[in-house]
Amino acid sequence: MNRKQTDFFSSRKLYILFIFTTLLITIVGLFIDNFSLRFFTKDALIFTKGWTVTVDHNAPVLADLNDYSFECSAYKTNISLKNTIPAGIPKFSTISMPLDLSTIDVYISNKLVYSYGSELYNKGLMVGSGLHFITLPTNCSGENILIVIRPSEDGAFTRLNNIQIIDTNDVYSLFIKQQIARFFVSVFLFTFGLLLILVGISISIYARRLNVLISVGLLSVSIGLWALTSSKTNQVLQPDFAVNSIIEYMTLYFAPFAFLLYITSFYASMNKPLRLYYLYCVISTGIFNIVAAILHFTNIVHLSRSLYIFYLVYMPIIPFIIILALKPNNSSNDNNRKIFSIGSSIIIITSILDMIRHIIMKYIFVELSYDVGSLIPYGTFFFLITLIIGYDLQIYKTMSIEFEKRTFEKLAYTDALTRLGNRAKADNDILDYEKSNKDYIIISFDMNGLKKVNDTLGHDLGDKLLVTFGEILTEVFGEIGNIYRFGGDEYMVLLDDTYFEHIPLCITRLISLEESRSKDFPFEIDTSYGIARSKELKDSSQSSVYKLADNRMYEMKIATKRQRD
Repeated sequence: MNRKQTDFFSSRKLYILFIFTTLLITIVGLFIDNFSLRFFTKDALIFTKGWTVTVDHNAPVLADLNDYSFECSAYKTNISLKNTIPAGIPKFSTISMPLDLSTIDVYISNKLVYSYGSELYNKGLMVGSGLHFITLPTNCSGENILIVIRPSEDGAFTRLNNIQIIDTNDVYSLFIKQQIARFFVSVFLFTFGLLLILVGISISIYARRLNVLISVGLLSVSIGLWALTSSKTNQVLQPDFAVNSIIEYMTLYFAPFAFLLYITSFYASMNKPLRLYYLYCVISTGIFNIVAAILHFTNIVHLSRSLYIFYLVYMPIIPFIIILALKPNNSSNDNNRKIFSIGSSIIIITSILDMIRHIIMKYIFVELSYDVGSLIPYGTFFFLITLIIGYDLQIYKTMSIEFEKRTFEKLAYTDALTRLGNRAKADNDILDYEKSNKDYIIISFDMNGLKKVNDTLGHDLGDKLLVTFGEILTEVFGEIGNIYRFGGDEYMVLLDDTYFEHIPLCITRLISLEESRSKDFPFEIDTSYGIARSKELKDSSQSSVYKLADNRMYEMKIATKRQRD
């Protein structure tokens, strides 16, 4: 690869292009997210006004739920919402109501029509979060509706401002339309993550060491599942709220740990203090995941109550990633570090913004009717794209370097005239035999009469003779050994010692081919040869074995010359 190409791949312009392109994708995704929710919400009736709210035994308050903030205490708060079902709703209608970590009972004209979570609540188990679809009786316009809510955790929710009445036939299709961007990104992260895990496992089995794709895949699957469950889109496939909530919190808690596993690929470039910092992050987050799971499944502390501890435990990861991303590095892995710096910076930004979003939407701007969706899936989507592009460039660069290396090796080890291996190649191959302690055979060849052909018929015909003999050797020995030309009229064949018994037959075939190919020339193709086995010598160095084969070849050459004379 030439210098211009190298400069291009390492230039800032390329990484700015990554950032611009992927941020554009993220902005478009958020725009589609906002647009689809607002646009398709027009097909539903917003049912937030005219509610009479009673908290415990306090005086009832007439409220618009868009402006009302709830203060929930587990096992103490009992919330009653009363209203009249509006006129003009479809004959078959369903109320869509998001609710976190609380039981719900719905009465129409004092008749129970929907109930969720009481059994879990009474057992002290975590009540799941979800989007409740409450099917209304037919033609119930004007009837009274009572919704009774009991939070199962402190601060389970502060807002109930997205209650909608939808035609029952359009419930799921409208829900997916409203969440189309989140649904697409979530499914992409989940399925692509699974693919990365499978590919990483396959590579790990082949290379006998863990591949970095596994950790990237785990991160992608975790964020994908978390986004599916936190946006409630997973309810289409898995309607169990409790199971979805467990998946939501466990995948959220595990995702940073998976990201730290990916950073293991940069461990060698860290200095000692940074390595200790990294080990602290890995150990603390790993312990948190294990302890949080144990406490939840033993029903001591639910996963939902570990959220703010999660924020505290994972906060040290942010400065660690910033330090690692900004740390100068001159290694061959520098391009991967640049890609990591870009992707991780977006994950950090989106994670911080998401924590701020969660706090603001839950405790400050409760009156906002629209909850901006999480940015973390889009940040992870960005991170994956930068990794994919980065690895593609790295693969391209590696292949280019490898191609150049192989090209130069071929030139260095190849005889220009016959395209056979040269003396350097022969020395290198024999050295491989000696390193592996394998016995080998050297057959030394020398053409008879080449000088006479060059002097009388010209060097062009002499070169053709050399090429032809190389072709003959390749046809005879090519399948069982390596053939080399040392320059001039000297050739060599290198064989594994296991082929020793094949040599007489090969020599017979060689002589036959020499005779048949001689018909194409105004002279006879004739060679002398000598055979030597490495096991014949106590000092079986390549020079001594080759010298023995060469001596035997010259003995044959002298004997042949005497016979002709």
